[in-house]
Amino acid sequence: GFRSCRRYVRVSGSGRQYLTFNDLDDIHATRSAHYLDRLANATEWTRRIMPHFRRMVRVVADVTIDRGDGTGGVIASAAYGGVTEAQRLAAREALAVALERTMEDARVTRVRVLERNAASSDTPNPEATLRPDPQLSTDLSILVEGSYEAVVSEQLARLQALTALS
Repeated sequence: GFRSCRRYVRVSGSGRQYLTFNDLDDIHATRSAHYLDRLANATEWTRRIMPHFRRMVRVVADVTIDRGDGTGGVIASAAYGGVTEAQRLAAREALAVALERTMEDARVTRVRVLERNAASSDTPNPEATLRPDPQLSTDLSILVEGSYEAVVSEQLARLQALTALS
């Protein structure tokens, strides 16, 4: 199942107010009978709060690059939609090389690249009907964790420049 869950609040810049992500033992946990039952039978609390979620992005993703092993106090993230398979591959290759330099900075604790897993992301989600907006998704995300906001933001901007994604 689910190994951990973390939630971050945006402290600067533009973008979404919150970022929540779960670490799973296996991506197939999102297709298990227990998980699907939870989605289909929302708790009273979930039924009460979901109508307040706007423009929610939900994506089940494979971690295709994972460097470092720490949990940062701050995280910088970038998410891209409409990414072709060729763009994913090119971005992954550029990032894999660049991360050696990034991880030399002791203030960066971890960098991950997440790529949408269509089979798991497209699993019907009855919980989505509780929200006012259609569920959104992304194809590729870069997450940079570390100790200082300025450092992770700087490192993310440098990595974004290498990917040729917009």
